[in-house]
Amino acid sequence: MHAAVVNVTQLVNKGSLYTVEGWATQDRAQALLHHRLDETEETMEQIPEQLRESEHRRSDLQDRSFSYDKNMNVLQKKLLASKIKMDKMENYAQRSNLLFVGIPEGAERIEGRDNPRLYMETMIKEHLLEQAPGDLTIMTAIKC
Repeated sequence: MHAAVVNVTQLVNKGSLYTVEGWATQDRAQALLHHRLDETEETMEQIPEQLRESEHRRSDLQDRSFSYDKNMNVLQKKLLASKIKMDKMENYAQRSNLLFVGIPEGAERIEGRDNPRLYMETMIKEHLLEQAPGDLTIMTAIKC
């Protein structure tokens, strides 16, 4: 039995790992081609599974993206509601406030500490309420 001699580089892709330079028998060339075909078939069989996995991951990402968008909308609504509530509270807090102008800097220091509430109670009692009966209670006093 005589085996034909062929140039393997003509039968197998040159960029392939299995390229054999030079001359070989036809049986060797066929074996290399069959091996390459088997590898290609294995790769082709893996493609549908990889495609299903990719679709599954894409679907999961879309679901997460939808969930994030939904959460973002909820947070934006809460933020807007909080801003509105804060504005209302600030407006309400400013309604009954008194602003005293002309009090010297540092006048609220009592016993070496800043105590605007105690200073205001003392000042109002001494200067404004000399004639008024009853106790005066100041809930808060803020130095501006």
